[in-house]
Amino acid sequence: MLRSRLYIKIFFTYLFILIITEIMIFGLFRYVAGNALQREFREHFESTSGSFVKILEESLKTDWDNGIGYTKKTGRLLNNLAEIFQAKIWVENSKNNIILKSFTGGIPSLPEKEIITKGNIRFLHRIGKDRLIYARLQINLPNRQKGYVHFFHTRERKSFDEKLFLLGLAAIGIVIAILLYPLARYITGPLKELTRSAISLSMGDFHRHVKIKGNDEITRLAESFNIMTEKISRMVTGTKELTANISHELRSPLARIRVALEILSNDISDHKYPECRNKIKLIESEIEDMNGLIEQILTLSKLDIKKKAGGKSLLDPVQLIKDIIQRFHHLLDKKSLRVNINSSEKALYIQAIDEDIKILLTNLIDNAIKFSPDKSPININIEKDANRIIIRVFNRCEDILKDKLGKIFEPFIRTVDQEFPGSGLGLAIVRKIAAQHKGSIQADLKDNGIEMILTLPLSIETSA
Repeated sequence: MLRSRLYIKIFFTYLFILIITEIMIFGLFRYVAGNALQREFREHFESTSGSFVKILEESLKTDWDNGIGYTKKTGRLLNNLAEIFQAKIWVENSKNNIILKSFTGGIPSLPEKEIITKGNIRFLHRIGKDRLIYARLQINLPNRQKGYVHFFHTRERKSFDEKLFLLGLAAIGIVIAILLYPLARYITGPLKELTRSAISLSMGDFHRHVKIKGNDEITRLAESFNIMTEKISRMVTGTKELTANISHELRSPLARIRVALEILSNDISDHKYPECRNKIKLIESEIEDMNGLIEQILTLSKLDIKKKAGGKSLLDPVQLIKDIIQRFHHLLDKKSLRVNINSSEKALYIQAIDEDIKILLTNLIDNAIKFSPDKSPININIEKDANRIIIRVFNRCEDILKDKLGKIFEPFIRTVDQEFPGSGLGLAIVRKIAAQHKGSIQADLKDNGIEMILTLPLSIETSA
């Protein structure tokens, strides 16, 4: 299942912080533990080096007094010490000449920059790939000479404990990463719910509220969002009800004007007042247009105010289209238009409100007839696509700019000249009814004309 970008950002941010923290812990542990170990080892070496130096000085003095040189008793002592400590030990005089050593071969190379000097002692304790310990101590040679004894120990470092520590840090990291999953989901879940509610609000659904438990900033944001939704719902509903009431009230004066015109028309004879008769017909035409506009406003307002959930029945859209076309046969004959109906399926049914679907299809077909040039075809194709029915209504018309195509479903928007009758509400009603039936409507420019593509869900009977 796909995760939101915010969820991924939170998860990897926590994971990155965790990795950096573990690296810092490991580095700090190694630095503190390493320095503490070196300091402890140096202090221990300094405290015990005095005894080592005295033993070595006594042995050298004895060999010197007995006239046997440094190679007999002192040599054995040096070799024994070297074997015990597994180190290389050598003694040199003040002129850096080696007078005694416990090994064969050359003197080991030393990293001079890393050696620490404290008084007469030089010391180095390094832990890298290999563990290296080096110390140089001042010693008194016979015949009042000064010299130095060098202690050099190196061996492969045992890294079992360090690896175990790293494995422990890795295990802790994995456990925390697993725990981050519900934490990130806990943070992003309410935001996703808030996003879904905002999308529903933008589509005109004011009944969906955000349900978030807690007492944090996100909860307070959700509560504020719910308050905003309720206020917007009351404002929009009040506006729509006002529009519906005004439209309804306008019918009464229009009806009275129509009656007055009829009385006036009966009183005026055609041969005495021909100009008045023409003006009366013009007024009657305007009244009809106004009445049609009010009817469409009322229809659109009712669709907004009443969310019809029940009252649906099984309908055959192909038969409905044929019945509606039959009602337009006089206008079709007047413009010499041909209507071609093609259906890829024998039986297609939808579950819908009968009155609303009739209004939807009537507006679609009326729009196609109104804007079609004389003697042109109107093609209506009905097809099945998975669990949907697609109705395509094509008619030729004058050029429409693509940037205006998406606006034709907005109320009172007209993309052609005003010479065509209409109010610009027909397609807005079509979109509203389609959306309330979980369908959609879109327009597409095609072959010097326009094609309306209506999509509605099929009924279970058809799907079966």
